[in-house]
Amino acid sequence: HVFGFPTLSMNDPDCLAKCQDYIDQGWPCLRLGAATPIPGWAKALHSADPEPDNMFEPRASIAETVEVLTELRAKLDKAIPLGVEYHHRLSVAEAASFCQQAPTGSLAFLEEPIRDETPEAYAMLRQMTGVPFAIGEEWASKWQARPYIEQGLTNFCRVDVCNIGGLTEAHKVCGWSEAHYIDIMPHNPLGAV
Repeated sequence: HVFGFPTLSMNDPDCLAKCQDYIDQGWPCLRLGAATPIPGWAKALHSADPEPDNMFEPRASIAETVEVLTELRAKLDKAIPLGVEYHHRLSVAEAASFCQQAPTGSLAFLEEPIRDETPEAYAMLRQMTGVPFAIGEEWASKWQARPYIEQGLTNFCRVDVCNIGGLTEAHKVCGWSEAHYIDIMPHNPLGAV
């Protein structure tokens, strides 16, 4: 199975309305960028720039993302899978905390919560939560994908045709994933292919 979805921002005040609009258009799944609120202490530190858009505070993000996710899950069709993308910004402890705070069953997938250089870190996180992971957009070869596939560390393969080494290598990783009951969720191929 290959997922297709639009990506929305939890920072958008119209997030709920936009989600409903995409559902009404027939999209079968929604992917949401985690909320990135700017905490008060950061605003105080950067008083010359009252809205420092390059500031990321994990605990503030977790709190707001859980709040928005809870609202979306309560108000949207329960059959629509919702996923959250964290762009490798959390530590293992922070990612586990997010998964534990999110309402049970609210997440269809959590995408790239931590960096993927160390499969052991994902193995540790896997032991702390049952939330399905979407991993793989930064894999540079089938060998980098191997532990994630063979150890069952990912549930959705986010293979990126450009990063993985082209169509042939992507095809191999997708076939390998399928043999391990891992769904394919391709990452942006950055081209016309």
